[in-house]
Amino acid sequence: MRITLSLLGLVFAQLTYGADALTYEGYERDRVLIRSTYRLVESKINASSGEAGQAAQRIFKNIRFVGLTRQQVLGILGDPKTISDYGIAADGAADSPLTYRFDSGFGGWEYTLRFAKGVVTQVDERGLN
Repeated sequence: MRITLSLLGLVFAQLTYGADALTYEGYERDRVLIRSTYRLVESKINASSGEAGQAAQRIFKNIRFVGLTRQQVLGILGDPKTISDYGIAADGAADSPLTYRFDSGFGGWEYTLRFAKGVVTQVDERGLN
């Protein structure tokens, strides 16, 4: 009986994507770092720092976003607009993509999460020049 309850608990945790299922060692630090910016003097833009780009790579490498709901993604990453001045605000539509742009002003990475029926179906990664 104990094994059955433990397995049911594990299945439930995976289905609900509880905190343990979505995190990894260093996640909380990376979650803060993805909003690390510096000021581009000429244009007065707050761009993503190198630390932010590295933290984003770790997050997108360690967390499986496919199958998560839009609310879960926003809970993990926050609104894309809050990443830097290059951020793209989230559209209110349930199936509109969320694009997280980590641009140093000289390049970086962009991650676009695509949805169907409010659930992530695909994550696109693109280098920025």
